[in-house]
Amino acid sequence: MCEKEHTMKKSLYLLACLLLLAAALSACGGGEDEPVNVGPGTPTPGTPVATPTPVPTPSPTPAALYEQKIAEAKAKNEDVVGWIQIPGTNIDYPVMNNKLYERTENGKKVKTYYYNYHDFDKKEIESGAIYTYYGETSQNICITGHNSRPSGRMLHQLHHIYEYNKGETKCTYSKSEEPAFTDDLPDFKVPEETVWTFSMYGEEHQWKLFSVYQTPAKSSLTTTLQDYIWWHGGTQSAYEGLALEAWISKQLSNSEFDFNVDVTEEDNFLTLVTCGKEKADSDRGSRLYYFFVRVD
Repeated sequence: MCEKEHTMKKSLYLLACLLLLAAALSACGGGEDEPVNVGPGTPTPGTPVATPTPVPTPSPTPAALYEQKIAEAKAKNEDVVGWIQIPGTNIDYPVMNNKLYERTENGKKVKTYYYNYHDFDKKEIESGAIYTYYGETSQNICITGHNSRPSGRMLHQLHHIYEYNKGETKCTYSKSEEPAFTDDLPDFKVPEETVWTFSMYGEEHQWKLFSVYQTPAKSSLTTTLQDYIWWHGGTQSAYEGLALEAWISKQLSNSEFDFNVDVTEEDNFLTLVTCGKEKADSDRGSRLYYFFVRVD
């Protein structure tokens, strides 16, 4: 190949390279009158690319968790008025509104609590559901449910908490085959573990235990319910003034544990009650009570 021809090919090659470079610059939009827009996440030329730190998704707060659970339950049954969930136990249920209905007992028509004999799905069942004693909020919200001993469901594990804090290592129900207790159960000696969160009547609050005890089997059921759960039978004035002070004093003096909590007549209360440990005791009036005072 002659020198002249070689020089011409070299010139053509350089010209082609210049044309490719101009085309690349044009495609990048890099003209002087139109600067490149470096948006969020776009690295500036010459700056090291930083790996973005992943932002963790926050866990649902107890309030959000209850709100979602209640909304889903209420869509299936309009009688839902709250939710009860107790740490360290299997107690995690909607709370149903108290309502009366007529049923036949011992050949007679009687009015009694619907959810004492029906579950959340309104199916007639012995274990019933968790429900309120009163059909509306009051200074003392009272929640009850069966002590389902064979299955260990409903409010049965309130007995586990009670017995665990009495020094027992497993369920003391005579026919129980449940495994030994674990340290997940609330310890009454740890103040933080005596504060539980309940959602009732559209409000979620924290409640602190101030009294826990079990009445003996010989107790009168009528007297027990009227005296201990603040039964007002449609008139709330029964425990105003000195009577309310007496009610508070009775619960504090009856407690089998010292929670060292100040309680006043201006406070709001929540009471949980279920049947006694054994079936026979339950029939004869024994009940297990948990009394709370609102602290938030």
